[in-house]
Amino acid sequence: MRTTFFGLETARRALMAQQLGLETTAHNIANANTPGYSRQVVQLQSTTPFSPPSLLRPQIPGQIGTGVGVGAIQRMRNAFVDTQVRQETSSLGRWETQRDLLMQVELIYNEPSESGIRNSLDAFWQSLQDLSLNPESGSARTVVLQRGQALADLLNHTYTQLKDLQSSVNDTIEVQVGEVNTYAKKIASLNRQIVEASSMGDNPNDLMDQRDLLITELSKIVDVNVHTDKYNAATVTIGGIPLVEWDQVRELKVDSDADGKYQLEWAKTGNPVEFHNGSLKGLLVMRDEQIDGHIAMITNFSNTLVTEFNTQHSNGFDLEGNKGKDFFEKIDSDNNPLFRVRIGLTEKEIAASAGGAPGNGQNASKLADALNVTSYGIGGGTQTTLRDYLSSNIAKLGVETQHALRMTDNQKALVGHLENRQETVAGVSLDEEMVNMIKFQHAYNAAARILTGFDEMYDTIINRMGLVGR
Repeated sequence: MRTTFFGLETARRALMAQQLGLETTAHNIANANTPGYSRQVVQLQSTTPFSPPSLLRPQIPGQIGTGVGVGAIQRMRNAFVDTQVRQETSSLGRWETQRDLLMQVELIYNEPSESGIRNSLDAFWQSLQDLSLNPESGSARTVVLQRGQALADLLNHTYTQLKDLQSSVNDTIEVQVGEVNTYAKKIASLNRQIVEASSMGDNPNDLMDQRDLLITELSKIVDVNVHTDKYNAATVTIGGIPLVEWDQVRELKVDSDADGKYQLEWAKTGNPVEFHNGSLKGLLVMRDEQIDGHIAMITNFSNTLVTEFNTQHSNGFDLEGNKGKDFFEKIDSDNNPLFRVRIGLTEKEIAASAGGAPGNGQNASKLADALNVTSYGIGGGTQTTLRDYLSSNIAKLGVETQHALRMTDNQKALVGHLENRQETVAGVSLDEEMVNMIKFQHAYNAAARILTGFDEMYDTIINRMGLVGR
């Protein structure tokens, strides 16, 4: 049978449950602006009624409730939306990286502008046209030398800037691999704490929030898949291979190839890392495809210009009737396109004449045609002029940049939508928490009043009964 103080325990449980509800509400309000925090909800449930069914149960009209208990403090998350956020964040990281770097490449070319390569090429062409009309003019010959050197300087500068950008991207790859390893170690440490707490029957909500935030930040660098087991331990994989498994980490490393480019490998096995999204993927695409392609374009353009222009220049004659020599020369013997107007070349040595007569400017006209009219299979490609080759590649860059901008905007909109969906579940609403605070406060006050009522009853039993006849 139940004891005399049965109701006192029921009231006590009510007080404790409502107090925990208030404390949880206070925790939610305190973390309303904490990044990655998920609101927590107290799961109230009635305790086991008295008495349990059995042959020896007391003869009472029915089961009597024993009060309330807290089944769990649950954090509100939508696992499906979380997975989508991570996937789309990886894609956003890739396109943001490609957008930013493509815009830097556009700034290096600075096209269209008065200081761009096309304008410099046109100015050099115009100087040759003027020379063909005035082959004996000293000023016209000086302009040809100056504009030829200006074009060489601009192409050299563009090539050097592209190589510097590629080197910077290469260094950034190494930095981001270090960041991936750092995130992995932090996630593994949280895994250990979460499993320890979960094995004791607790819900380590705040620790899981911290871990989810780290995984989301990691997903912006490299696309990951996440699986959580019954102990709340998260296994994080890249390309199907675990990066984090319980509290163990398989680190990544970089290894330089023959060109000095960093390649991603698993530190323990040396196998390549397979992934398709994230800022790391964007860096690799830009380094190995986009920037490399533009370096090859400048190299092909410069080498073709030097070779074909020198060939045509050697077919002409200078002011003194001498056979023309090379107009341009390579700066060094390294495998690069850096060049300049040949040192020691004077105005008189410009081979403007086709037949040796001082007033003949036919070869100057052919030199001009070599820039804008004559077609070459530049870089082993289809026949095209130097100007069209340059223009088509710059136009292609513009299209690729616009595509990256559109993809970035689309991904931002999609990630924003998913984060809003996530916020409807996990976000803290101060209005809702204020309602909960009032609800738990009134319930606590009511439970306290019940406890007072029982106290008055027990005071009658203990202090006032049995006094008759004394």
